Amino acid sequence: MKISALAKQYLTWFGARGSSPKTREGYDLTYRQYVTFLEAHGRTDDLRHFTPETIDAFATACAMTGLKAGTVNNSLSRLHSLGEFGKKTKCPMGDYYLVENPLDRVVRVKRQRPVRKYLYASELKQLLAFEGTAAERLALAVLVDSVLRVSEVCNANAEDLTFDGGRALLAVVVKGGRSRTITLDAGLAQRSTRALAIREARPASPLIVSEQGHRYPRTALSEM
Repeated sequence: MKISALAKQYLTWFGARGSSPKTREGYDLTYRQYVTFLEAHGRTDDLRHFTPETIDAFATACAMTGLKAGTVNNSLSRLHSLGEFGKKTKCPMGDYYLVENPLDRVVRVKRQRPVRKYLYASELKQLLAFEGTAAERLALAVLVDSVLRVSEVCNANAEDLTFDGGRALLAVVVKGGRSRTITLDAGLAQRSTRALAIREARPASPLIVSEQGHRYPRTALSEM
């Protein structure tokens, strides 16, 4: 039995169960890439070569081309689905195409955590010495003091800045949709309050604005 023939059967079955054409196209591409890999390394398009060893070699080759771990693991997941189909599908002779799924013995590629970016003390001092406009310096001060993401600062509104006794509180929506309240420096809170009063900001007005009085787009504040 050819791997490509089993893949064709699986994709037909997969389509009958509501998968999108785009999804099946991605699966088909992976199966064709795997068969091409086998043939390029002296194997054939045969289920006898659908083994943990050839699949592991295929994954390694994909990773060495520069593909990210997530992309390689997606390909392995597609091959795993093919293996499961082969375990549960009988051939004309009455036996199942596969006794076991070879992917059960293949270790997924480990994802690498991205390098966290941060500023050295000297770089932070240089940043704080930035001679911009009053609006730009206020935006920068909020970013540095709050240690929030750029998008969280850009999306903050005037009503999100409140006072509880002697504390200045800023409520924001963080990554994942959760709400978070942080304490701002008292001096910075006063600067922010004065700026809001000068431009007669409404509750839904942005907490910080550009020199033109508009809400900062994320990209503009990131490049400051």
